Amino acid sequence: MTEETKVQIINPPNRLKSVVDDGRSTKGVDPNLLAKAEKAMEDMKPQVEAHMRSEVAKLAELMGKVAASAGQDRALLSEMYRAAFELKGQGTSAGYGMLTRFGDSLCRYIEAQQNMGAKEVSIVKAHVDSISAIMGRSIKGDTNPIGLAIAAELEKVVGRPM
Repeated sequence: MTEETKVQIINPPNRLKSVVDDGRSTKGVDPNLLAKAEKAMEDMKPQVEAHMRSEVAKLAELMGKVAASAGQDRALLSEMYRAAFELKGQGTSAGYGMLTRFGDSLCRYIEAQQNMGAKEVSIVKAHVDSISAIMGRSIKGDTNPIGLAIAAELEKVVGRPM
Protein backbone atom coordinates (compact mmCIF):
# COMPACT_ATOMS: atom_id res chain seq x y z
CA MET A 1 0.00 0.00 0.00
CA THR A 2 1.15 3.46 -0.74
CA GLU A 3 0.82 6.37 1.62
CA GLU A 4 -2.13 7.69 -0.41
CA THR A 5 -4.21 4.50 -0.04
CA LYS A 6 -3.75 3.92 3.68
CA VAL A 7 -6.97 3.99 5.65
CA GLN A 8 -7.34 5.28 9.16
CA ILE A 9 -10.20 3.94 11.26
CA ILE A 10 -11.52 6.28 13.91
CA ASN A 11 -13.64 4.88 16.73
CA PRO A 12 -15.31 7.81 18.52
CA PRO A 13 -16.17 7.36 22.19
CA ASN A 14 -19.69 6.10 22.89
CA ARG A 15 -21.01 8.85 25.17
CA LEU A 16 -24.57 7.60 24.86
CA LYS A 17 -23.63 4.47 26.73
CA SER A 18 -23.12 6.46 29.91
CA VAL A 19 -26.76 7.63 30.05
CA VAL A 20 -28.60 4.67 28.55
CA ASP A 21 -30.54 2.37 30.82
CA ASP A 22 -28.36 -0.32 32.35
CA GLY A 23 -31.13 -1.90 34.37
CA ARG A 24 -31.71 1.05 36.64
CA SER A 25 -34.77 2.90 35.38
CA THR A 26 -33.52 6.40 36.16
CA LYS A 27 -29.86 6.30 35.10
CA GLY A 28 -29.07 9.59 33.42
CA VAL A 29 -32.65 10.84 33.81
CA ASP A 30 -33.88 13.16 36.54
CA PRO A 31 -36.80 11.26 38.13
CA ASN A 32 -38.62 14.53 38.87
CA LEU A 33 -38.45 15.60 35.24
CA LEU A 34 -39.58 12.18 34.13
CA ALA A 35 -42.57 12.29 36.49
CA LYS A 36 -43.45 15.79 35.27
CA ALA A 37 -43.30 14.67 31.63
CA GLU A 38 -45.44 11.60 32.33
CA LYS A 39 -48.04 13.76 34.11
CA ALA A 40 -48.10 16.21 31.21
CA MET A 41 -48.70 13.32 28.79
CA GLU A 42 -51.47 11.96 31.01
CA ASP A 43 -53.09 15.41 31.25
CA MET A 44 -53.06 15.73 27.45
CA LYS A 45 -54.82 12.40 26.79
CA PRO A 46 -58.33 13.91 26.64
CA GLN A 47 -57.24 16.48 24.04
CA VAL A 48 -55.36 13.84 22.04
CA GLU A 49 -58.39 11.54 22.16
CA ALA A 50 -60.70 14.34 20.99
CA HIS A 51 -58.31 15.07 18.12
CA MET A 52 -58.25 11.38 17.23
CA ARG A 53 -62.05 11.20 17.23
CA SER A 54 -62.16 14.11 14.78
CA GLU A 55 -59.58 12.37 12.55
CA VAL A 56 -61.66 9.17 12.60
CA ALA A 57 -64.74 11.19 11.59
CA LYS A 58 -62.72 12.85 8.82
CA LEU A 59 -61.53 9.45 7.64
CA ALA A 60 -65.11 8.15 7.49
CA GLU A 61 -66.24 11.23 5.55
CA LEU A 62 -63.33 10.89 3.13
CA MET A 63 -64.14 7.21 2.66
CA GLY A 64 -67.53 8.16 1.24
CA LYS A 65 -65.89 10.54 -1.22
CA VAL A 66 -63.19 8.01 -2.17
CA ALA A 67 -65.88 5.38 -2.82
CA ALA A 68 -67.87 7.88 -4.93
CA SER A 69 -64.77 8.56 -7.04
CA ALA A 70 -64.06 4.80 -7.27
CA GLY A 71 -60.65 5.51 -5.76
CA GLN A 72 -59.56 7.65 -8.71
CA ASP A 73 -59.20 10.98 -6.87
CA ARG A 74 -55.58 10.95 -5.64
CA ALA A 75 -56.10 14.20 -3.70
CA LEU A 76 -58.77 12.49 -1.58
CA LEU A 77 -56.47 9.52 -1.01
CA SER A 78 -53.73 11.93 0.08
CA GLU A 79 -56.10 13.51 2.61
CA MET A 80 -57.07 10.05 3.80
CA TYR A 81 -53.38 9.17 4.15
CA ARG A 82 -52.78 12.27 6.30
CA ALA A 83 -55.71 11.42 8.60
CA ALA A 84 -54.51 7.81 8.95
CA PHE A 85 -50.97 9.09 9.60
CA GLU A 86 -52.29 11.25 12.46
CA LEU A 87 -54.00 8.22 13.98
CA LYS A 88 -50.88 6.13 13.50
CA GLY A 89 -48.80 8.76 15.27
CA GLN A 90 -51.13 9.54 18.15
CA GLY A 91 -52.90 6.23 18.78
CA THR A 92 -50.48 4.67 21.22
CA SER A 93 -49.96 7.96 23.09
CA ALA A 94 -53.67 8.04 23.89
CA GLY A 95 -53.80 4.34 24.74
CA TYR A 96 -55.25 3.15 21.43
CA GLY A 97 -52.50 0.85 20.19
CA MET A 98 -54.79 -0.82 17.67
CA LEU A 99 -55.42 2.55 16.00
CA THR A 100 -51.69 2.90 15.54
CA ARG A 101 -51.58 -0.53 13.93
CA PHE A 102 -54.55 0.03 11.61
CA GLY A 103 -53.47 3.58 10.78
CA ASP A 104 -50.03 2.32 9.81
CA SER A 105 -51.50 -0.44 7.67
CA LEU A 106 -53.83 2.00 5.91
CA CYS A 107 -50.97 4.42 5.24
CA ARG A 108 -48.80 1.67 3.79
CA TYR A 109 -51.68 0.31 1.71
CA ILE A 110 -52.57 3.70 0.22
CA GLU A 111 -48.89 4.39 -0.48
CA ALA A 112 -48.45 1.07 -2.30
CA GLN A 113 -51.44 1.48 -4.62
CA GLN A 114 -50.68 2.92 -8.04
CA ASN A 115 -54.19 2.34 -9.38
CA MET A 116 -57.27 1.94 -7.25
CA GLY A 117 -60.13 -0.23 -8.33
CA ALA A 118 -63.17 -1.63 -6.56
CA LYS A 119 -61.11 -4.27 -4.73
CA GLU A 120 -58.59 -1.74 -3.43
CA VAL A 121 -61.33 0.67 -2.36
CA SER A 122 -63.04 -2.13 -0.42
CA ILE A 123 -59.76 -2.89 1.38
CA VAL A 124 -59.40 0.80 2.28
CA LYS A 125 -63.01 0.74 3.50
CA ALA A 126 -62.29 -2.31 5.67
CA HIS A 127 -59.46 -0.36 7.31
CA VAL A 128 -61.66 2.70 7.86
CA ASP A 129 -64.51 0.60 9.24
CA SER A 130 -62.09 -1.14 11.61
CA ILE A 131 -60.64 2.16 12.78
CA SER A 132 -64.15 3.55 13.33
CA ALA A 133 -65.17 0.46 15.31
CA ILE A 134 -62.08 0.60 17.52
CA MET A 135 -62.59 4.28 18.31
CA GLY A 136 -66.36 3.98 18.60
CA ARG A 137 -66.09 1.14 21.09
CA SER A 138 -63.13 2.73 22.89
CA ILE A 139 -60.99 -0.37 22.42
CA LYS A 140 -57.79 0.57 24.16
CA GLY A 141 -54.45 -1.20 24.09
CA ASP A 142 -53.14 -3.48 21.38
CA THR A 143 -54.17 -6.90 22.66
CA ASN A 144 -57.95 -6.78 22.32
CA PRO A 145 -59.11 -10.12 20.85
CA ILE A 146 -61.63 -8.45 18.53
CA GLY A 147 -59.03 -5.99 17.22
CA LEU A 148 -56.51 -8.79 16.76
CA ALA A 149 -59.07 -10.87 14.85
CA ILE A 150 -59.85 -7.93 12.56
CA ALA A 151 -56.13 -7.31 12.04
CA ALA A 152 -55.59 -10.98 11.14
CA GLU A 153 -58.37 -10.86 8.55
CA LEU A 154 -57.04 -7.63 7.03
CA GLU A 155 -53.55 -9.15 6.89
CA LYS A 156 -54.97 -11.98 4.80
CA VAL A 157 -56.53 -9.51 2.40
CA VAL A 158 -53.63 -7.07 2.27
CA GLY A 159 -51.14 -9.92 2.07
CA ARG A 160 -48.69 -8.80 4.73
CA PRO A 161 -48.56 -8.48 8.51
CA MET A 162 -49.75 -5.22 9.98
